[in-house]
Amino acid sequence: FKQPRIFTTYMNTLSHLIQQAHELGHAWHYYLMRDLPVLSANFPMSLAESASTFNETLLRNELKKDDSLRVEILWQELKSAANFLLHISVRYEFETSFLKLRQKGQVSKKDASDLLKQAWDKFYKDSTSDVEEFLPYFKPHFYKTDNYIYNYPYSVGYLLSQFFLSEFKKDEVKFYKIYKQFLIECGTKSVEELVKKHFKKIRQSANFG
Repeated sequence: FKQPRIFTTYMNTLSHLIQQAHELGHAWHYYLMRDLPVLSANFPMSLAESASTFNETLLRNELKKDDSLRVEILWQELKSAANFLLHISVRYEFETSFLKLRQKGQVSKKDASDLLKQAWDKFYKDSTSDVEEFLPYFKPHFYKTDNYIYNYPYSVGYLLSQFFLSEFKKDEVKFYKIYKQFLIECGTKSVEELVKKHFKKIRQSANFG
């Protein structure tokens, strides 16, 4: 019906409000592409989390203007940076290591636990006192058989969202026009190509997949 639907749990907290913004970003992205041919609307995972994560960023940016919410929003921003750049990196490191080991045979519970600890120690080092041992067992992203390694796209989306916000602050009207076209063309070009085409800048050494 070309009507994006959102299925999510809302518990009237700030975290859930930000989650709603995330899912609404997905919905708006798909809505923009609703009339495109199927092949042009099938975009890569490296772009799947761009609109959603930026929607979170926009909401936090707006809520931060309220003095009564500023400290809590700053805390949410710190959490987002840690989640997208550290926690996601742990997931990626663990999953790629797990898949390599799985090619050699069955992976035991101890092997999986060791791989997770190694990944956790690599990125968190001594900043935490323990390891999130149940991470491989409750994150549905590890069980997506149609999209393996569905973790790193969140980091790509987060980094893009920070760039988008800087452009948004320069000129909201101009940004909206460019950003809308950026999303519509997500099924036809790579991250680098889209950023270079619509925002006229990209680090040549960057490779988002």
